Amino acid sequence: MGENFNMSASVRVTLAKYGNVKHTAKAAILPQTASVAHILKIAKNKLKINAKRVFDESGVEMRDSYKSLEQDALLLITCGEDVMSAESRRQMTAKEEAKNFGSKSLLTSANGSRVAVWLQSSPGLVSELDCTHLFTIDSQGDSAREYAAGLPVQTGWTVCHVPATIDSIVPSMEETRDMIHGLEKLLRVLSEKQKLVLLHGSDPSNQLPTAIFCLLLLTLIHPDSSSENLDCLHAAGMDVSAVHGWLEAPSNAEWMQRILTSTDVAVGLALDADMSVSGSCSIRVLCQESFVETEAVQQLNRCAELPGVRVAVGMPDLHPGKGYPIGSAIGSEGFIYPYLIGGDIGCGMSLVATKINREKLTNKKLERWVTKLRGLDHGIDDSRHWLSSNLEWPTGTTVSTVEEEPFGDCNVSLREFDSSLGTVGSGNHFAELQEIEEIVEPVLCESVGLTKEQLYLLVHTGSRGLGAAVLDTHTRIFGDSGLAEHTPQAEAYMKMHDGACAWAKRNRALIASRFLKALRPGAIESSPDCVLDVWHNNVTRKRFDSMGTDLWLHRKGAAPADASLIVIPGSRGSRSYLVQPCGDIEKAGFSLAHGAGRKWHRGKAQQLCKARYGDASTLLKTSLGSLVICDNKDLLYEEAPEAYKEIESIIQDLVQFKLIRVVAVLKPLITYKQSD
Repeated sequence: MGENFNMSASVRVTLAKYGNVKHTAKAAILPQTASVAHILKIAKNKLKINAKRVFDESGVEMRDSYKSLEQDALLLITCGEDVMSAESRRQMTAKEEAKNFGSKSLLTSANGSRVAVWLQSSPGLVSELDCTHLFTIDSQGDSAREYAAGLPVQTGWTVCHVPATIDSIVPSMEETRDMIHGLEKLLRVLSEKQKLVLLHGSDPSNQLPTAIFCLLLLTLIHPDSSSENLDCLHAAGMDVSAVHGWLEAPSNAEWMQRILTSTDVAVGLALDADMSVSGSCSIRVLCQESFVETEAVQQLNRCAELPGVRVAVGMPDLHPGKGYPIGSAIGSEGFIYPYLIGGDIGCGMSLVATKINREKLTNKKLERWVTKLRGLDHGIDDSRHWLSSNLEWPTGTTVSTVEEEPFGDCNVSLREFDSSLGTVGSGNHFAELQEIEEIVEPVLCESVGLTKEQLYLLVHTGSRGLGAAVLDTHTRIFGDSGLAEHTPQAEAYMKMHDGACAWAKRNRALIASRFLKALRPGAIESSPDCVLDVWHNNVTRKRFDSMGTDLWLHRKGAAPADASLIVIPGSRGSRSYLVQPCGDIEKAGFSLAHGAGRKWHRGKAQQLCKARYGDASTLLKTSLGSLVICDNKDLLYEEAPEAYKEIESIIQDLVQFKLIRVVAVLKPLITYKQSD
């Protein structure tokens, strides 16, 4: 007997074979973009419900076909300079064409909205319909832009160009990146329920790039209808035989599948800077180009609901954490929330200038260094000297000593973590030897002594297990609740917090010293020259002038915008950016992105990358030619570049919000991850 699948907070299922008995089951997380067929597939595979019909929360049955012009999002795909003949245009005015639109369209369901996908249009129809975005696809961008410029479009449209270039061989990494970025950008606009029009370039002699792009797009929107999607391309006048011929090559089919699994359309939003919420708190998400998961925004909303929270800011690298988001800055009045910072208290970045000359660098030398660096991750026999010695990190800034008393008072044994001091650890932590690829602000670089002639070391790690032990002492008693300021409990936590931050800073300094000594064991060098060191997991007191008050500013994966310079790294195998904060940093919660931010959770990254690469050793060399040291195969998969968002989008968002000025671009040479 058939069953009904109801999309609501809980899934209400009517089982005919059990009469009128109602059963309730947990709902599966539905993709932002899903056809009815896709929803039914999820119901069957994840909920074990053999449903035949889907209803929305109001009880209206969802269908994949509508006969209406009132769509939440509109997608038109055209082929050639003008797919309509001159005779057709003479016989049909733009308004008449618009009226007939509903009867010609293939429609599907996306993010709970109706999305019309139509494959033929004339410039008249484009101007008649209420659209906001104009996309062009072309292997030669100039012709596509000229075509777009010739359309009678309304002022204020957002014009985007996707430089799709595909020929008989598998596309390059750059072409693949362009394709994924174009798909994500277009689908992000769809997820906002904005109307848009997609036009391909005016080069009818080479339709293959457009056809492949459109097939990918339709497959992502309508995943269970591959033959229908090809029929749509054919109806648009595209040469489907060329697509079939291209896909006959196994490498091309494999590439296309890789694109489909790499394009993160399952859960995503593009958000502007301000969203008001109830009460006295406001949320800002500094994201336009980057992809932010719905779950991460929901977690940010949850932060805004905590007692005393006045400001909640999501960075471009915002992504879901364990209950609360990573890539956020939360300002609260009267309360400290240890759970908002998490267990890796004091995690941050150190940029160290080495005395290694770039000109003498060779591939053989890099390979020798890889051998020398193996086994770097080991603890220290006696931490007392290192934790209590005088240390300037960065140069000119004295680091507090780490005392046992604040920890012992809360039953945390500081000595227990001696074996972790001087170690990078797992997760996304690393020590990376880099070169400056481009100097954007030469005067500023010269003022801080940065040159292309020497190499640099970037260290990213934190307080290891010590911070987790501090958080555990809090959660055992208070859970994720906050601590009222000025209470004995809040003061005890802050003493351990400050000690863990100092421990983390000294940890980075020790790692840098070990790393450079391993490269040049015979060299007589002074202490490493630390250019900058910042925490991006901590809580600090900060004045918010716009509110006329001081707040407790909690940063979780958010770099301090009140520092003079910070480094924002990408994934391993991508570039890092040295930037100078600027603009209205208070509106950004005095914070910036701390990195690229995860796109896939670790389980998904393992699954997809194992299937894609097979042998993990293929990940020991990146697309930029840099080398990776990591003996943990699972970590290699989890930390693959594809598991992260594109760092260029993160930087672009911060530039668009006028929060940073790019100073220099750094390129990786050797990335050290956890070693067995």
